[in-house]
Amino acid sequence: MNRTLLRRLAIIAIAPALVACSSDNSPTADDAGPAGPQRAAVSWLADQPAADGLFTSHYADVETGKTVAFVDHGLNLDLYAALTELGDDKTAETVYRATIEKADEYTDPPGGTRYAGAVGKLASMVQAHGDDANALGSRHLIDELEALLVKKGEEAGRAKDSPDSEFQSTNIVNQAWVVRALATAGSDDADAAIDFLLKQQCDDGSFREEMTAAPCADGRGSVDGTAFAIQSLQVAADEGSDEVEDDIAEAVDWLIGAQAEDGSFGGADGANVNSTGLGAVALALTGHDQPAAQAAAWVASLQVADGPEKGAIALNEADRSAAGSKAIADVDRDRYVRASVQAVRALTALPAENASGSR
Repeated sequence: MNRTLLRRLAIIAIAPALVACSSDNSPTADDAGPAGPQRAAVSWLADQPAADGLFTSHYADVETGKTVAFVDHGLNLDLYAALTELGDDKTAETVYRATIEKADEYTDPPGGTRYAGAVGKLASMVQAHGDDANALGSRHLIDELEALLVKKGEEAGRAKDSPDSEFQSTNIVNQAWVVRALATAGSDDADAAIDFLLKQQCDDGSFREEMTAAPCADGRGSVDGTAFAIQSLQVAADEGSDEVEDDIAEAVDWLIGAQAEDGSFGGADGANVNSTGLGAVALALTGHDQPAAQAAAWVASLQVADGPEKGAIALNEADRSAAGSKAIADVDRDRYVRASVQAVRALTALPAENASGSR
């Protein structure tokens, strides 16, 4: 697999002019049309990494009230993917190189646990970049993933953290990254990983997020779990995996049925750009352009239109209004970056007649 994986998953090719985007937030005629939101997004996202090439997250300590800084390497991989999707290869490359230098901190942080989802996500991004996931310095990521798969029994094909314990962090999102990495690598274990992923598909076509060994004979899954599963299964199908087309089609049918009239997707807490962005990408990837465009338009409506944070995509209407005229505080910036990198790929589904991506 070469570096085209991320762009092959895109809905529409990004205009070459996006590569030359600057961080100038002044409005121009180029802000009009479907490419305008993309230009604004890449400009804002490109300003987020620090001098070392990594975006630094922050959180407020509940006991002391102090703001604590930390580097979330998984989020930086998402930032790399978003910048690649938008055509800012230079900044994307900086983020990628800085992140893989910290690969051990990401997949095997202090404490003695190797996280299967982190290994799968890292391997997928390394493959998308065009590098050999089995030759990342001293790391052999595909071999490591294969070693993390359960080999027999009801859980055969499930990727699990090592050492195994009752506090497994693996869920369907992590399994989806593992499926993508193994399928792209042509691993002999890819089919087993796919089979366990398909156990999580419920009878209504959706995918549950929390995995179990028992097939999901009834119940309802989630938008996020279903969208992630669709994307990974589509990659597997493109790489030659057989007999997943019907499963993808059933999942897409459920996803379309879960979309609100305004184009948004959400969960128990209501509509949000993360779920809507994921839904838009899954729909467009499978050729459902109209519902994908409706989702994209809803995402674009939550993009900050002007001010110091022009181009950021807010999680919801409250966040969009809060960032409309002032700089985002460090303790809140992480939330906007997470929302933006997960939602930004949806912007490529904006219809040509869309006059503006933000309001």
